[in-house]
Amino acid sequence: MRASTLSFLGALAVLSTACGDDDATADTDAGTNDASIDGGGSDAGGNGDAGDPDGCIAVRATTWTLEGLDDVSIGYLARLVPEVDGDVYDLSIQFYRYETEYVGTFDVSTGPDSNHESCAHCVQAWHGTDRSRGFFVTEGTLELTSDPFEMRLAGSLTGARLIEVTIEGPTLMSVPVPDGRCLVVEDVEFDRTFAPEGWTCATESWHDGETCDCGCGPIDPDCYEDLPIEGCFPGEVCVGVPNQEILRIDGACKEACDRATGDACDVGVCSFGPNNVDVCVSELEDWDPEADVGETCAEGAGFCAIDEGGFVRGVCDIHDRNDRECKPTCDEDTDCDVAAFERCYTITAGWPPEGFCSPRYPLDWTCSGDRYEDGTYCDCACGVFDPDCYDETRAVRGCGDDETCVDGSACEPIPANDTCAAAIPLTPGTPVTGNTLGALPQYAAATPCVTSEQRGPDVVYSIALTAGQTLTVTATPSEHNLALSLRGPGAASVCDATSSCIAGVDARERAMAETLTHTATTAGTYYVIVDSFWSGEYGEFTLNATVTP
Repeated sequence: MRASTLSFLGALAVLSTACGDDDATADTDAGTNDASIDGGGSDAGGNGDAGDPDGCIAVRATTWTLEGLDDVSIGYLARLVPEVDGDVYDLSIQFYRYETEYVGTFDVSTGPDSNHESCAHCVQAWHGTDRSRGFFVTEGTLELTSDPFEMRLAGSLTGARLIEVTIEGPTLMSVPVPDGRCLVVEDVEFDRTFAPEGWTCATESWHDGETCDCGCGPIDPDCYEDLPIEGCFPGEVCVGVPNQEILRIDGACKEACDRATGDACDVGVCSFGPNNVDVCVSELEDWDPEADVGETCAEGAGFCAIDEGGFVRGVCDIHDRNDRECKPTCDEDTDCDVAAFERCYTITAGWPPEGFCSPRYPLDWTCSGDRYEDGTYCDCACGVFDPDCYDETRAVRGCGDDETCVDGSACEPIPANDTCAAAIPLTPGTPVTGNTLGALPQYAAATPCVTSEQRGPDVVYSIALTAGQTLTVTATPSEHNLALSLRGPGAASVCDATSSCIAGVDARERAMAETLTHTATTAGTYYVIVDSFWSGEYGEFTLNATVTP
């Protein structure tokens, strides 16, 4: 889940094009590849240059540009050379705001950074604007010597290996493409400072750490620090003002006030601004003079609960729940009703930040507020996804004994043939329909039958074979990507042994049939397992088995 802290008034600052000198030198944008590439355990490879020990395509990152910047992320792009099988790809290093560090050395192949759905330091490669399929890092070290959110990319990327993936599901998980391609990126060092699109002052004045340059277009990050202000009159401060036409936060000079001391505004009302500085809001449509705490604000209003002195005591919620309710201002969580599971939802970037009191659980959450993201249980069927369900080791609460939690939001019945002991017998030549929705991932270890572990939900069918008979099983999914594996022969307990996997297939993509063929050398009961390679792949399928002679 991406960070929820928003800029002043909650508007996005989409700053998508780099300005300034685009020249790059070899010592800043390229390095020497001395990485030792280990090919074990991946789903991609074998389609690249023969000179690479893992069959990957060797590429090099060239000039870096700013890909984009908003309240919760920033990204940098570098064109890869040569082209990848005739297509132009860009190496992308994208950063998302989580409670983590952004200066230091990061192994991007492990932990949250190892998948697109959870990475804070994301190393990937894309073809044009297509973000549904590309390459994602599986090995590599990213070293950063400056905060990338300050629009400076400084550090290095070494030992980077990327495999081909598709981006799947509501969480945008990166899923390896079976038998996909892979890239090895030559080690690269970089040190580049950028200014955002629309910056009208000198490029070197952007975030120089010396002065807050106001009125230059996008608000200078230096204006969030206690630095001298350039471009404003005495008694004014520089604050972020939403530019609705281009979805950007611009820097603007505003009259200062002080709610704590009672220093009121000559015009307008006194509200909080960034960096814990109160400012005067002079446009009437920015506040609702009638709405008090707990009441609904007028359409478009940002502030409410205005006292007799002209001081703002409430914020119209157009940020968190977006229900336009007037909610009391706050500086920290303890200012809110903690017993009612409220927290201070911040909307300024200052220190300390300021915001308004709002429930810490989503609007559509139907369970008790203390159960949302409690760090203990995966609470299912509560209206919306519980982030605790990201951890598959947590016990599920809210589902029955014969149900499981699917996608962290719905309880589904566990199929009757969820295990080998409850396998449904197959009749050769008679198709059956099945569904892996609600099934548990009982039989994950399918290697060496297929190229990767099958960690998705699985169901089981059984069939009796005599020595010399050839079994052919075809499974056709309705829309998901499935796999097949075969265990046996023997009693149901044979499925518990990972070495009992004797055949398998996971060669096709979503909504495509998989066919498994095996000739029995020993008579007995065999178990056909319908599976998939990750938890988000499940659904209906048709299964047809034939036996010859």
